[in-house]
Amino acid sequence: MNYFNSFPEGSALWSQCREGARNLSTTHAIEGNCFVILSSSFYTQTGVDRQKLGDGKLYHIGGGGCACIIAPDGRKLTEDLGEEEEGLVIADIDLDEIMKVKAMLDVHGHYSRPDLLWLGVDSREKKQVRRDAELLGA
Repeated sequence: MNYFNSFPEGSALWSQCREGARNLSTTHAIEGNCFVILSSSFYTQTGVDRQKLGDGKLYHIGGGGCACIIAPDGRKLTEDLGEEEEGLVIADIDLDEIMKVKAMLDVHGHYSRPDLLWLGVDSREKKQVRRDAELLGA
């Protein structure tokens, strides 16, 4: 859930604004080598007026919608809806695009050097306090 218009101007959490949500979703698409469907709710000016929130600092303006579909390479595949416009974002996707980006960006380590870097698990019982010599195996 994103609360795009919940905060007074200048105090909003960047990740909770339209631009922030889009940038984070684009990053997720690229890093995850996946399509991302970003859905969002919005707050209408009618809702602000009915709840008499116009003078307050929270939810004092309508807006906030930012639904879109993002491709694995970070391209936005849909046209923007208005911030107070209810609607659907629809895109034709080609699942082969996932394989194309996986070949270019190896976030899973298929091209890694296990002779230089690896993840290991030491399952031996551990003391809570250890001395340097113990860490070095001396």
